[in-house]
Formats: sequence, structure tokens, C-alpha cells
Amino acid sequence: MCRLTTLIILYGHTQDSEIICSATASFAVVWYGNSLDCTDGFIGEYIRYCNTHKLSLYMRCHRPVIISNESGMAPFVRCEGIVLPVDTLEGIAGRLAAVTPEEYAAMQRNVERVSALMAEGHYFYAALDRALSLLSGEAER
Repeated sequence: MCRLTTLIILYGHTQDSEIICSATASFAVVWYGNSLDCTDGFIGEYIRYCNTHKLSLYMRCHRPVIISNESGMAPFVRCEGIVLPVDTLEGIAGRLAAVTPEEYAAMQRNVERVSALMAEGHYFYAALDRALSLLSGEAER
């Protein structure tokens, strides 16, 4: 564990099963790249298009996320109200300090709602229905 500020603690690598059972942080971070300024490099480029398993894991832990505005999942998490979207991790302590208790409570409620939908397979079945509709020609592309 490394304390970066009074607001930010870096825990390092943790097994998924341990995270689900013991997550205590207020926010989880989904960030890939070689710097705090941007999500760059091969993995940084990858998350611009793909859903990372990390995001799903943090949703199941009932944790709002800090995620790059460039992430492929940014539109979804913004729409669902479960995210603190950022362009850079520089100055994140100030962004976190500015979140009001009411804003955080709303994010937390939204995360719990999305997590329940994930647990029952809602998003899987919605994607499957959409794919089958597209394949059968019943839906517009």
C-alpha cells in the first residue's frame, strides 16, 4: 500500500476474489497507460474500444469508478451516473474532494442498480437480443 495523498491510496495488485470480498475504497480506478496524463500505449489504445473486465469487477464491488473520457465504456458509465470521468489523473485529489456527499450517494445508488442488472444478466441478454435481431434483419443497423 502506498499513500499518495490523504485522499488517494495505491493498493497495487490484488486478486479479483479478494477485491470483491474486501473492497473498501470510495472509488475504483480504471486507467491504462504509461502516464497520468493520458491513456496511451497499446493497452491505453485498447480501452478506447473495449470493455475491460476491471470495470465489471468494480461494478460488482459496488464502487463508482474513475475512468478516462477516452474509454470505450465512458459513454455507458456517464449515462448510468456511476463514474467520475477524467481526461487525466493529474489533479485527481481536487476532483475527488469536490464530490459532494449527495453526488457520491447518487453514484453509489446507481452502481448498486447497475450491479444488480449485471448479476441477473440484463446486459448480456440485451446484447444477445440485439445481435439476433440484427442477424435476422428485424432491426436497423
